[in-house]
Amino acid sequence: MRILWLDNDVNYLMPYVGALKAEGFEVTVVRSVGEAAFRLADPNGGRYNLLILDVMIPSKNESEEADYTPEETGHGYRTGLVFYRRRKKELAEAGTKVLVLTVMLGGEVLNDFIAEGLPAENYATKYSLRAMPTFRRRIRSILYGMG
Repeated sequence: MRILWLDNDVNYLMPYVGALKAEGFEVTVVRSVGEAAFRLADPNGGRYNLLILDVMIPSKNESEEADYTPEETGHGYRTGLVFYRRRKKELAEAGTKVLVLTVMLGGEVLNDFIAEGLPAENYATKYSLRAMPTFRRRIRSILYGMG
């Protein structure tokens, strides 16, 4: 099973990445929407079973800033939502499931993802999944439909 994790806070991710790798998952961490789009489109390795997606992702360069404008992304506070909106058909066609994992606590962003077709159970705060057993259960639930 392959996981693509889009999050700019790599230090936060490392214990979780390690736990996933220990369970046999192949995890690729990317820090920008441009790199995530490249990985997903790569015909030689773009097939992932799960995309873990942060919501607040700052743009990394002028090209990303032009593709993901501050107005559209709320100055980086909704870049993950815009990425999902643009890629949801491609992700669905590839069979890639999505877990939105964010520090954002407000229900407005959750409602925006639900409006885009993401099941509510595929959205979580980093705080709610901070315990490793809870995190692993959520990953298994999304991937295999079990806890």
